[in-house]
Amino acid sequence: MTEEANKARDVERANVLINNEGQFDPAELREALENRICPFCGAGPFQIVLRHISSMHGIFRREMREMAEITWKKSLLPDDLYQRKSIW
Repeated sequence: MTEEANKARDVERANVLINNEGQFDPAELREALENRICPFCGAGPFQIVLRHISSMHGIFRREMREMAEITWKKSLLPDDLYQRKSIW
């Protein structure tokens, strides 16, 4: 699949998450992120979904958290990975 076709597919999938005002629905974004699925291309589940989103779609962690209305206190890591990282 060409890069242009990939972008078109991403836009088509992302349009599902856009509400009537042309904005992303924060609840839909949160649900996708909590299930570790990319809300833009449907890929996943990922251990660290925000890493995929920033590297593949150019939307950085801070922007994604703001779009999904997720506070910094909320972890998006799977429990087992969160426990390992919190020991460090």
